[in-house]
Amino acid sequence: MKKVASPLCSECRMVEDVYHIMLECVRNEDIRSQIVRKIEDFMNTGTCNRILAYPLSEEAKEVYKMVGIALSPRNVIYN
Repeated sequence: MKKVASPLCSECRMVEDVYHIMLECVRNEDIRSQIVRKIEDFMNTGTCNRILAYPLSEEAKEVYKMVGIALSPRNVIYN
């Protein structure tokens, strides 16, 4: 993991953790709605945990794409 200038989401100003990226962030609404159409019950925390438990699944690949998009505009600080 990399250090960032702030732990807050640049869009929502909330703590940018996995839960926020996957289920709350307005920046991810479009891709989240695409995933919701593909993955039944995606908005359920248990479903998200199941997806993360199988990191090589097609569902997980969709989630990784969303997380990659969510984190790409962040200012990263390299030490």
